Amino acid sequence: EDIERLLGTEAVRFDSDKVKKNSEIAEILRNIAGDSTKVIVGTRMMTKRLGTEKFALAVILNIDASLNIPDFRASEKAHMELSSIADLLEPGGQLIIQTRFPQNPVFRYLREGDYASFVLEELAVRKTLCYPPYSRLLQITFSGNVDLPRLEEVIGKAGPNVEALAPVVEKNGKGDERITFLLKAGDKRMLRSAAKKVLSICRTVKALKVVVDVD
Repeated sequence: EDIERLLGTEAVRFDSDKVKKNSEIAEILRNIAGDSTKVIVGTRMMTKRLGTEKFALAVILNIDASLNIPDFRASEKAHMELSSIADLLEPGGQLIIQTRFPQNPVFRYLREGDYASFVLEELAVRKTLCYPPYSRLLQITFSGNVDLPRLEEVIGKAGPNVEALAPVVEKNGKGDERITFLLKAGDKRMLRSAAKKVLSICRTVKALKVVVDVD
């Protein structure tokens, strides 16, 4: 509504609240391909579905929400997202990014179009912190009958060469807890052995749901 008021043109919404069916997506894409649509406002749902149309301007709001998630791949994913949007610009088009951290290397490499240097710096950081591809990861999520001190004790027995990162504790709308541990090791066999050990101990706990996600 603000965009329509400021620019004096109709803005088309493209997000999951507005678009529910495949037929509605197809209709919006047909409208975008025409000459009548000047401004599109959307989410990742939109950027994943836009085809070969080219745009004069793209504006990305609050990219920091993607960069600051607790995931070692955050910079990589943000770079992929920004690059995919930049590819939709016509020659001479402009990309505006809202951020509180303009010094982040992601933006410099994106502006310079230097993907190779971005990869080298990202790999150097991961090697220092021993993240993939220099290690293997295993995520274990517990929900239901959760006892955090007991779980921390169990995870501590995973193995001498397995590093357990601090747990992430979340609550759903009902107040039920979900606790996630991330295990890190240099060898997949160590992680597999650690997972088996943890699962064998947890089988004795009633109403405890355990989900294991490798890499």
